[in-house]
Amino acid sequence: MTETVKIEFESGELEAVFKGLGNNRGVIITHPHPDYGGDMHNGVVMILERSYNDNGYSTLRFNFRGTGNSTGDYDTFHDLCDDVSSAYRFMIDRGISDIALAGYSFGSWVNAHADENIERITHQLLVSPPVSFMDFSQVRGFSCSSFVICGDRDEYAALPAIKRHLESWNVTSFEIIKGCDHFYSGMSEQLYSAVEKILICE
Repeated sequence: MTETVKIEFESGELEAVFKGLGNNRGVIITHPHPDYGGDMHNGVVMILERSYNDNGYSTLRFNFRGTGNSTGDYDTFHDLCDDVSSAYRFMIDRGISDIALAGYSFGSWVNAHADENIERITHQLLVSPPVSFMDFSQVRGFSCSSFVICGDRDEYAALPAIKRHLESWNVTSFEIIKGCDHFYSGMSEQLYSAVEKILICE
């Protein structure tokens, strides 16, 4: 069942869409940079939602504070990490105990930093983490299994830069989509398949 919901945080509420499957397994999906038009309706976010739903996960995608109809604003990534923590509490309240994080671009940067703030995450999926554009130096590793997907033509997540992070992140699986740029132009089904491959093995 698809629901438009509001997630409360300390000074406002986040606009979100929850698709519940009636089980205890779910994923929180985060969107690309709002300063460049990113929100929870982004095409890549929607592919992630479909792939996770089709593989037995309840899904929650939301707009970070200050984006769309989410109230508030953020000063640092700590505020955005708090948004992820609020989404996590929402999932717990819905009876979902096995919760993964999946972020695209800017969303993966936020999720990578949010890992330390959340008690238990089943896995992290980072889609095109923008290591060539944003600072991931504080991300030393994850408390759970982690997976990375990116294209070999991604100018914001250049393969050499990503590969320098893989060992320190202790990445479980690294999927490269040939001919794919940062925006997955014309590569929707290839991305869906890459996510599905990870979830089948998870």
